Amino acid sequence: MRKKHGFTLIELLVVIAIIAILIALLLPAVQQAREAARRSACKNNLKQFGLAIHNYHDVYNMFPRANFETRSTGDNSYWGWSAHSMLLPYFEQANITGDLDFSLAVNESGAGTPNWQMITRRIPVFLCPSDQGPSDPRGGGNSYVMSAGPTLYWGHSGALRGGVPLSEQVGVFNFRARVRIGDITDGTSNTIAASEQIASGSGSPDSKLAESWGPSDFSTINLSFPTQTQMQALGTACKALSDAASATGSVHRRSGNLKEQIHWALGIGGQTVFNTVYNPNSTFPNCVACSGCWSTDNIGVYTARSRHTGGVHVLMADGAVRFVSDNVDNTTWQRLGGRNDGQIASLDN
Repeated sequence: MRKKHGFTLIELLVVIAIIAILIALLLPAVQQAREAARRSACKNNLKQFGLAIHNYHDVYNMFPRANFETRSTGDNSYWGWSAHSMLLPYFEQANITGDLDFSLAVNESGAGTPNWQMITRRIPVFLCPSDQGPSDPRGGGNSYVMSAGPTLYWGHSGALRGGVPLSEQVGVFNFRARVRIGDITDGTSNTIAASEQIASGSGSPDSKLAESWGPSDFSTINLSFPTQTQMQALGTACKALSDAASATGSVHRRSGNLKEQIHWALGIGGQTVFNTVYNPNSTFPNCVACSGCWSTDNIGVYTARSRHTGGVHVLMADGAVRFVSDNVDNTTWQRLGGRNDGQIASLDN
């Protein structure tokens, strides 16, 4: 009789165990490779922003403002158009620009109108592949935010304390202050022009930090270059509020009747603007001063955030893209956001 050969049960289990171990070892490497590719694409998107803002400057001899009010916005400047909207032709999106009516405020483009059809379009260069996109698919989405510098940004006279005056709108992209290359006296290679934000919402712990929580007390906070002591106290109070907000209903999300969406058309904090007050990916949430209003129509803190491990990409005003650690010195981070404070900081130091 011939003896039959085959695998024993133990041998089969050993082979399965080895395969499982190999998969466990290889899967993180595959995920890291995919994230490296996404991170590279995200960096390239910011480089496209650098080309766009400099091409815009060549044409208009200034960078775009962060908020463009129209004759129909009146006191509702939170419906002003964003710098992203002005930069569309330089992203090869002139077809969208041609179909937009910039004489109208953003909120005057209701569902079914040509404006609405355009501003709800997703534009790939505005979205970082590492992020998951907005939680509401109707929103245009936006992963990249222009730098208002170390200032509370909002300049409208109806804001708390009368808003941020022109003298303290110290970033490259401001509420009303116009900036030319020559105005960046700290040096374009030492001044931040744009960075990243978390555009997606639903469910992840870091997305809660990226939402705007209020009301918070800004009465003792410097309008520009706030001290670390001031910001620590504000962040602690705002964090405590945000922990309870979902139960009390006092949370104010990002954008009025576009709420819970991130939108590239709106020139407001947390949508297309951030400030260099808290460090990147701060454990303190975005904080706003308003109560009973939309989350972004007042002074506030809007932090650079990303889903990349350890920091965020930033676009410098000279067009270079750098990666900045979450642990950057806060004074350095604030000075990198200011364009002409005379306290020159560098990421190479």
